[in-house]
Amino acid sequence: MITALSGEEGLLDSIKDTTAAWDAQSTAINALIDYYEDLYTAIVQAQNAQANAPGNTPSSPPSSDPGTGGEDPTDDGEEPVDDSKVQYQGGTWKFYTYGKASGGKAGAVFHGAGKSPVVTKEDESDNRIKISGEDGDGHSFSGRWISKTYKGKNLWKAFETGGLVDYTGPAWVDGTKENPELMLNATDT
Repeated sequence: MITALSGEEGLLDSIKDTTAAWDAQSTAINALIDYYEDLYTAIVQAQNAQANAPGNTPSSPPSSDPGTGGEDPTDDGEEPVDDSKVQYQGGTWKFYTYGKASGGKAGAVFHGAGKSPVVTKEDESDNRIKISGEDGDGHSFSGRWISKTYKGKNLWKAFETGGLVDYTGPAWVDGTKENPELMLNATDT
């Protein structure tokens, strides 16, 4: 019977070739799995070494309550937003500022200057916000109204409490003795 299948049509040879190809692919896939398991192990070990380095304080142990798994069941994962501080996201664009939310006579120009300055948002209307602070060129503004969007792009990003400063430039710091703010460098974060 085997002789008949391995004759002119070569069906048996075709099956053997296909099986050999599958074996080679399986070996390659297993090698990739081993590589990524080793990589994952190395990353976890590096993170553990960094967490246990001198000067780092260990995190608190997970809750022993099996119902919560160590997490606050009322926490929805969202950080509260401090919408009194906003960061300019308009790059080099510049905009006129106004004395009223409804517009009127254009006043001083707010320059992005390719930076992302942080200002205080004092008030808000449908299409403008009232800001105080400095623009990308260091010009001071106090109580001026400026556009929220331009060509469909939101120009301002609210800071999350305890959020990261992911830009180079000035940042507004308004800590008090009762409610201080802490600045860390990139290595410590």
